[in-house]
Amino acid sequence: MRPPDFRDFPNAHLLISSQLPAALLTLVFHTPHESFANLANLLNRALPLSFLTADAGAISRVYSLVMATLAYKRPALHDRLLNTLRLAPSTILEPLFRSLFLARCGIESAARIWDIFVFEGDRALIRAAVGVLLALESRLWGDREEVLDTLGWKKAAPVWDLGGEESVISFVREAGKADGKEVGRNRKSS
Repeated sequence: MRPPDFRDFPNAHLLISSQLPAALLTLVFHTPHESFANLANLLNRALPLSFLTADAGAISRVYSLVMATLAYKRPALHDRLLNTLRLAPSTILEPLFRSLFLARCGIESAARIWDIFVFEGDRALIRAAVGVLLALESRLWGDREEVLDTLGWKKAAPVWDLGGEESVISFVREAGKADGKEVGRNRKSS
């Protein structure tokens, strides 16, 4: 008989999706009311809500967008993760999205990602996921177990050294650019 695992409980995703964001907001805000109100606002946006409610269709679309963007930005890395190592997109991306980047990115980096998310919406989290994968790229060329140790859920896993919050933001910006121009923005020439 094996010991129970968090996956044995049907609503475990609720805890995983909210515990780390709740902890960070408790540190940031002075009252429980402010923390709770901000947590509700954060988790009530489309992308976090899809993970909170385990909406398989919406989660699949998120994974598809991230993987399509990664295929455009780093085709060799995309091919390696999905075809050579045969990792499912959920294996690669679930720890990032379920924890809203807090599980392994570190508080400062995750807080900067959240700043962008608050102003730009869900597309910022898509770019952030690709940006984190770009920042971790050198660690994603090991064997399958090394890559799983780097990306997956792991007890007492170290926080990723992504080069500081400004480095993470530059990777997020890079993930949102196509052919040297920012994706999704119309810029007028001056």
